Amino acid sequence: MYLVFDIGGSSTKYACMTNEGKITDRGSFKTPVDNSFQAQKYIDMLAEVYHHYKSHTQIEGIAISMPGQIDVEKGIVYGGGALRYMDKVPLGKLLSEQCDGVKVAMENDAK
Repeated sequence: MYLVFDIGGSSTKYACMTNEGKITDRGSFKTPVDNSFQAQKYIDMLAEVYHHYKSHTQIEGIAISMPGQIDVEKGIVYGGGALRYMDKVPLGKLLSEQCDGVKVAMENDAK
């Protein structure tokens, strides 16, 4: 099972997906856009979703689609679109650390 996040300026959508791409569950929450918001608090919100699903299924990986320039090798966000608080944040590394070391793959949402 994979946990997939589609991070946007108004909401963060998420889904649990099988290897074949079948969605087994989904949800969303409002994305904080206030530039004074702290990146770590947003990462905590993503990790909370992971831990909810982890309690009843094995998550093999996390995929993230989001605005900004993404260093896909290092999992670093540059710019972050409306989410300026994510600029230069090593999101992939920080989220993986909070999610039991699960691999995190990231890509720009236009790609």
